[in-house]
Amino acid sequence: MICSAESRLANDMQNPPWERKLNVRLWVDKRDLAESGAPDLFVFHAHPTKILRTAHFGSAPCRLQSVPMVRMKDHTFTLGIEEEFAIVDPKTRELRSHIQEILEGGKVMLKEQIKPEMHQSVVELGTQICQSIVEARAHVIDLRSKLAELAGRSGLKIASVGTHPFSHWRDQLITQGERYQEIVKDMQQLARANLIFGLHVHVGIPNRESAIHVMNQARYFLPHIYALSVNSPFWVGQDTGLKGYRLKVFERFPRTGIPDAFESLSEYEDYCKLLVRTGC
Repeated sequence: MICSAESRLANDMQNPPWERKLNVRLWVDKRDLAESGAPDLFVFHAHPTKILRTAHFGSAPCRLQSVPMVRMKDHTFTLGIEEEFAIVDPKTRELRSHIQEILEGGKVMLKEQIKPEMHQSVVELGTQICQSIVEARAHVIDLRSKLAELAGRSGLKIASVGTHPFSHWRDQLITQGERYQEIVKDMQQLARANLIFGLHVHVGIPNRESAIHVMNQARYFLPHIYALSVNSPFWVGQDTGLKGYRLKVFERFPRTGIPDAFESLSEYEDYCKLLVRTGC
């Protein structure tokens, strides 16, 4: 989606160090943003205490918002990846509610990195906290390989997909456990029909205030990332006409979708407290 990036440091010695600027320009392919009303160009002006983001619509710049800047030497991003896989019959490719068979051997081999999900035909893997993308990739490859081996021992296969093309959610068993039973009790058919599989990438940001502003900036790119990753055109044996039907299934749940923008950490915390007080 981002076609090119260029950074330029203005080292004008006539200005004191705290007034020097770092301009980062991100060009977005207009073909991907046709008729979206998105800006042609973003320019981030970095100062010692804040980043000023300016959007350029044609030749007319427009200030969007100011966010605190975190110095690179002051923090380290960490990664954690969770993947949900379908458990399928190797011949019919139908879903099979056989998570217990996989967990029996998985707890020995993968310990806490393998978990059940609400439906017994879903299995979840989670990496350890990783310090880089390279490390995360190595963890994912290792976990996938071991999971495929575990499934093979039980005469099963593992599939990676957003929704199963033809198996029906009505035929899938719900995993035993207080948490899942409570979800089904509260959400009823919305929960039972929520037969989807996801990939979750968690990014650790030590400074919580900075994390809020990073979340605000990331909201803009979420539709583009989703457009590049769609893999669920089919649902219960039908071609939905959509490339990513998983999202349409999941959005029936409350607290889903693109998150709200928050001006500060305190506003975010107040919002979370409100959700708890109102039982959401």
